[in-house]
Amino acid sequence: MSSSKKPPSSRQEPSLLKRSGKGHKRGSLYADTKLLSRGKKIKKRPLKKNQHAFLGKIIKWAFLCLIWGFILGGFILGYFAYDLPNLDSLKPGTRRPSITFKSFQGETLCTYGDSQEKDYTLNEISPSLINAVVAIEDRRFYDHKGIDLIGIARAFWINMRQKAFVQGGSTLTQQLAKNLFLTPQRSLKRKIQEVMLALWLEHTFTKKQILHIYLNRVYLGSGVYGVGAASHKYFNKSPGHLSLYEAALLAGLLKAPSFYAPIHNKERSHQRAMVVLEAMVQEGMITAWEKTEALVQMFSPQAMDIKIEGVRYFCDWIMRELPKYIGDLNVQDLVITTTLDPRLQIKADKSIETAFKASPAYKDLQVALISLSLDGAVRAMIGGKSYEKSQFNRAYQALRQPGSLFKVFIFLSALEAGRSSGDMISDASIRLGKWAPKNYQWESRGMISLKEALAYSVNTATVRLARQIGLSALQKTAKNLGIKSPISDNLSVSLGTSEVTLLEISGAFAVIANGGYKTEPYGIIRIATKKGKVLYERAPLKRESVTPPEVAVEMQEMLHGVVSYGRGKEASVPGVWIAGKTGTTQEKQDAWFVGFTRHLVTGIWLGIDENEAKSSLKKKKRPMGGGLPALLFKKFMMGV
Repeated sequence: MSSSKKPPSSRQEPSLLKRSGKGHKRGSLYADTKLLSRGKKIKKRPLKKNQHAFLGKIIKWAFLCLIWGFILGGFILGYFAYDLPNLDSLKPGTRRPSITFKSFQGETLCTYGDSQEKDYTLNEISPSLINAVVAIEDRRFYDHKGIDLIGIARAFWINMRQKAFVQGGSTLTQQLAKNLFLTPQRSLKRKIQEVMLALWLEHTFTKKQILHIYLNRVYLGSGVYGVGAASHKYFNKSPGHLSLYEAALLAGLLKAPSFYAPIHNKERSHQRAMVVLEAMVQEGMITAWEKTEALVQMFSPQAMDIKIEGVRYFCDWIMRELPKYIGDLNVQDLVITTTLDPRLQIKADKSIETAFKASPAYKDLQVALISLSLDGAVRAMIGGKSYEKSQFNRAYQALRQPGSLFKVFIFLSALEAGRSSGDMISDASIRLGKWAPKNYQWESRGMISLKEALAYSVNTATVRLARQIGLSALQKTAKNLGIKSPISDNLSVSLGTSEVTLLEISGAFAVIANGGYKTEPYGIIRIATKKGKVLYERAPLKRESVTPPEVAVEMQEMLHGVVSYGRGKEASVPGVWIAGKTGTTQEKQDAWFVGFTRHLVTGIWLGIDENEAKSSLKKKKRPMGGGLPALLFKKFMMGV
């Protein structure tokens, strides 16, 4: 007789379902599973009250974070957008006002803004020039949206392989954005602004319009902006009539206009033009045969006025000063008559170039030079070895420790307090807490005169003197002579630990050189519109004494001793009365010499930029103030 019971199912339930644990009824999980297998829904358990509250808090805080994120983003955007250049000048048919800088004798030094009188349309520019620019500067110009990530990655890879900066990743649009700023600047804020402008340009203009604006505004050396002005300057023809070779040569200038300027560097410009032509071949813009034919068309640049490319450091400084005199610069074309003397500027350029060629071991060093007349008029300015490689102006932007150069203020304070150069002071060792200053190449003599202490830069005597006269007197003297940078409140400042600029300390020496009268370094004589309307003209300053004339004269003689028989002997020029002071900081990071004749003050700084502190130049081989800076001063002053 068969059983009424169904045979057991061959399916085995998971062992988990047979287990019961704490807080669970035996078989409940199995029952729920069975219900699900039959397709029946299980009612969702309602959220508890505290779960509702927690979820509400999450939504609330997410909403608040979103709101504050928008507000913060707006503030950040406003911060970067606040001082962006005036973009109205980019409209077709408009041009930025030009600012022309002239020497006090009337020679044109450089021009900012749009110097060419008209914009050339793309139809008026040789197609060869347009292709050459795209091929060498931005081969993916027609593919990217202002920022070329592929180009940046490629440039990074090439530079890593070459272990040198041989290729940049910026696009033509980024270069145009950079050119919209009247003054160069290297900062994170400026980089972000340039990216913002590049993206805005790509959003607002077509590729053809961007090319049109770029070609009419780009700097091409010798003080000219735009391909129209450059074509007339170099070839005496319009940009629509350029040969293939001439187009390649102009495009080649974009990398470094001063370095490749054809008037002064014919061989360099030719080599660069060959690189451009090869890039055009690789991009399929010309054939190899056309490249060969183009090289037969080599030109001889027309004769023209010599331009001083190094002067752009000076012009940048004047650009920063201009708003103090006339406010808005974007109103009309201006002509600025400056204090610069081209003869001294050329002399400064050549002296530095010669010195570094003779001392290849110092190739890692940077340099700055300031030359002033005794009333503070800047006659020459060098802000670095190469303006093309670095627009940072070390003559007035770099705050550096002056080392022993600062001792001038201690000894001047002593003279103002009634001491004389013949007074004696101990040169014995001195300890102030944990600080025990040492002397460099000096054996103690016991008692020495103040004149000797300054001439041989004796540290122990200087610190002892500073302690006697007091820090407040020292700070007052430095400020009276034009030092605006903060001065430390400890005795180490007597050995030059407070940072100053070359411009301000050279101005302070001018006060000593002119007999103790207040001096403010300046570079502008006259500001006028291009039509001749005078907006500003410098008036003669009233002579205001900041240190007694007899004190200044005695200080002059003490500084003359530095050059005659002291640490600064290398700066002496036969038959010329010279006074000055050397300065060297710890680890020889900075080396200074500031000196003067009866008519001119010249300050020189040599050193290593802070971002290049890990220089390959060993500390022992770095120059001291009495070495290369003093020799540079001598080279510059000879014949001046």
